[in-house]
Amino acid sequence: MKKIMPYGYDAVSLLIYSISFFYVDDFTKSFSMGLQGYIIFHYLVLFKRLKYNQLSLMFLFFSFTYVVYIQPYYLLDIPYHYLLETQSLVNTNTVLLLHIIFITTMFFGVREGFGDFRNMTARRSSPVFYMNISILIIMLPASIALNPPLFGEVYTGAVTSSVWIEYCIIFMIISHCYASTILKKRILLCVIVVYLLLPFMYDRRLQFLLYCLIIYALYFDGRFSNKTFFLSLTLSFILVRWYASIRMGTGLTIASSILSVDENGVMGNNQGGVILASTVYIQLIEDGIFDLCFGVKSAIGVLVSFVLPYKFNLPETYVNFSALNYRPLPGNGGFPGVYFYIWGGFLGCVMGGFLFRFLVFGKRSRLGLIFSLLMFVTYPKWHSYSLLITVKLGVWLMIFMALADFYYRTSIRRANYVR
Repeated sequence: MKKIMPYGYDAVSLLIYSISFFYVDDFTKSFSMGLQGYIIFHYLVLFKRLKYNQLSLMFLFFSFTYVVYIQPYYLLDIPYHYLLETQSLVNTNTVLLLHIIFITTMFFGVREGFGDFRNMTARRSSPVFYMNISILIIMLPASIALNPPLFGEVYTGAVTSSVWIEYCIIFMIISHCYASTILKKRILLCVIVVYLLLPFMYDRRLQFLLYCLIIYALYFDGRFSNKTFFLSLTLSFILVRWYASIRMGTGLTIASSILSVDENGVMGNNQGGVILASTVYIQLIEDGIFDLCFGVKSAIGVLVSFVLPYKFNLPETYVNFSALNYRPLPGNGGFPGVYFYIWGGFLGCVMGGFLFRFLVFGKRSRLGLIFSLLMFVTYPKWHSYSLLITVKLGVWLMIFMALADFYYRTSIRRANYVR
């Protein structure tokens, strides 16, 4: 019965969200607030269900902040971004419904959450391990040389850095899969810690967070009580908000630092920007600009993005750049449920959630755990910005992992033949 309950609750919730989606144009403000209450309750149910899996709790905490930050819009009529044109009640409700539908299908019936990546069985091959460590050591100065950081510049929101800053994650994961001794695990940890300095050179908080997630997943998962875990998450979140306030030159009051509400009564935080970007995409769909043809081209472009550089790929691949041709947009943001909606409509959103359920919580084979690890350490990017990272890093991870495993199997056969 306990195993059936999560499926039953998730099925009922998915039905509620689906019906609400098709009648979203008729929502009143009070009904919208009631729906928000149920979405918050749904997150609390997921927190309780996965309370013994801290990696899942971390993901849900991150996702939950976006729901929390939209509440001042519903309760106090505070705009969640200075770009007001697409902040209608219909657009906002549509975005949040697509988001919670994606989360519901992704966690549909899930009870165990992310795997324990610390206990993945490492293969014994020093050449493979040290080859990947050497690549990481070489890529560190290469990242800086390809795009030198600009120190002393005033923050404008437009930052650049080498693409290697994210592709390094591939070789960190492969190194972990071949870190068969305590010494090798410590060497890898030291390399990743050094890499933590790289995002600071470019003011890239997101990439810094990705490296922190790698360290936590591989070395610290489950070592703290849930009380300490949630306290640390909350304090870290507040520190990040304070850092953002200092960087943007605003005050450190609760309104200015935590909610980022400026003197005009408008929020200016990351969560509001991601939701606003999502509403822009929804509005462009309503305007007939992001039509079926656009969605198909965009999906094809994403699938081939791992092998085609930006200038050779379809322009529809980059939804945010396409949107900028018609409406102002705050950076590169958007929920995965909204992207899947662009590519396949409502059914596309549902199928996208189940696809991610398979990628994250599928079979616990070695390759399954490896891909799930990649999905965990990159979730701040694909959850709130772009799904391109799951294709680019995912495909190349499998290619380089296949090469490493081929060398490993070949060396084993050669050693057996010599004997």
